[in-house]
Order: sequence, then C-alpha cells, then structure tokens
Amino acid sequence: MQAHMSFMSFEVATTAGRSQPTSVLRRFLAVLTVTALTTLGLGLGLPAAPAAAATAPTVTAVTASSGPLAGGTVVTITGTGFVSGGTTVKFGANVGTSIVFTSATSIKATTPAGTAGAVTVTATTTSGTSTNAVSFTYLAVPTVTLLSPTSGPVTAGTVVTITGSGFVSGATTVKFGANAGTAVTFVSATSIRATTPAGVAGAATVTATTAGGTSANAVSFTYVAAPTVTALSPTSGPVAGGTVVTITGSNLTGATGVKFGANAAANVVVVSATSVTATAPAGVAGAATVTVTTPGGTSTNVVSFTYLA
Repeated sequence: MQAHMSFMSFEVATTAGRSQPTSVLRRFLAVLTVTALTTLGLGLGLPAAPAAAATAPTVTAVTASSGPLAGGTVVTITGTGFVSGGTTVKFGANVGTSIVFTSATSIKATTPAGTAGAVTVTATTTSGTSTNAVSFTYLAVPTVTLLSPTSGPVTAGTVVTITGSGFVSGATTVKFGANAGTAVTFVSATSIRATTPAGVAGAATVTATTAGGTSANAVSFTYVAAPTVTALSPTSGPVAGGTVVTITGSNLTGATGVKFGANAAANVVVVSATSVTATAPAGVAGAATVTVTTPGGTSTNVVSFTYLA
C-alpha cells in the first residue's frame, strides 16, 4: 500500500495482513529518536562537544618602548586577544589611560607617571591577563654638567666631550644653541661626545635630548671668531731672535701660540682682545709671516716680520 504525509512519502509492506514499515522508514525513525533524546538530555552516552577554552591576551611588542617619568607617552601594543571596550593595560603596577582598540592584535595606551627603569606591560580582558615579559622603560630627564673643550671656532668640527647623566645609547641627540651636533657617540650613561656644528661668535647652550626629555642645565660652549693680525711693532729685528713684538689685530683673546714663519715665538702674553706680545724666535734673513692661534683658529692675514742679517 502507499502511505502519504505532508513532508514525505514511504512504502509500507503488508505481511499476513499486517503492515510493516520499510527500511527507509526504520532509518528515519531511528535518527528521529536519537535526535529527540539528545535534545532532551537523554542521549545514548555520547560525549558532548567540549566548550572552547577562554584564551588570555598576549603582548608581544610595544612602540614606543621608552618615555619620560611624567607619563603621557602614547604606546602601540601588539599582541593577540584584545577586546574592543574590554581591555585594560598596566605599566608595571600603574594603569594606562586612553585605551584605543585598533584590532584584536593592536591597541594603544597612554603611559601613567612612573619611576626610572623598566616595567612590564600587561593587557587584561575577561579571559585573563597576559604573561609575556615585554617592557616599557621610564627614562629620567638627562643633565649636562661639563664640557671639554668649552670653546672652539665658529666653523664646525670641534669634538666636545659632554659629561652629565641620563644619556641613552643610540637615542641621545645634542644641540649647540639651536643647531644639532653631529657624530654623537655614546660612551656611557654619564658621557657622550658630539661634534659642533657651525655657529656664530658667542656662547651657545648645550642640551642633550632622549625619550626622557631635554636637559635644562645652562652649560655653554663658546664659539670664537678666528683671530686676525693687522699690524706689528716693530716690524723687523735680528736673525738671532729676541725681539719683543707687539701684535695688533682682533679676536686675540685666549691666544695659545704665535709663529714667525714656521717657528714658534716665546713669552706669548695676551694684553687684550686686540693686542698680544711675543718674543721673536731665531730666523733667517727675509720676511716671515706672523700668525696667531686661538680657540677660534689661526689668523690668515699676511702680515710679516723682517729678519735682518
């Protein structure tokens, strides 16, 4: 016989006047029974699928990795498991502020105030707290306490050793006034070297800058204009030397040496910024150019002293 239902049809076999469902119907009833029992919690001893375990977030990198003690550094934190509106960040024991969710693998946070040194950065969601040892370093503001030398020519190129504190390898810049020093070399946390840029005559405050801030100590490097020689008195003397010569010019303060030709004079005395006296060395008959050297350089004017045989 043919039996009909609204959603399917199946054959019913008749045996000795009694109807029996076919194998198709038996399979359908078996599936229906198992499904119903499982739905009602009366399953056949089959294990239920385990619930997915909650995964704590991770922190794998931070940029920037250092900043000042005062806080306020915006740090991009890379990792996994971050949740929009549900992630907090700590720098050591202190809570970061202004959390900005970018994606499940990137958030931003602003550092709170801290103390000098490295602190572990952690991210927390309802699934737990990261345990990766990724650090942010709080840096003290550097200081500058001493320079050597303290003066040099207005032209670039004087190598200055700077003593102070809070210098950072590969991350310290130096300025002489408004101009950046070059070839900055890290020696230690208390010593760096930098080469002066060109400047103008006068004092320029030297500052050092790191991620911790900029030094505020008023320590200066003095740019010195090159000296000039404009006149000599007397203008001649014996080849045996010994003549005391008054040299007139400009920017003669701090004169460190005088030469008559290739020979160094003795008894150099700085009288003023425009006058120096020196004793002529022995020489050979003829004219010898007189030069004066100061921290600003060496004079280039051709003013001569004549040796007399």
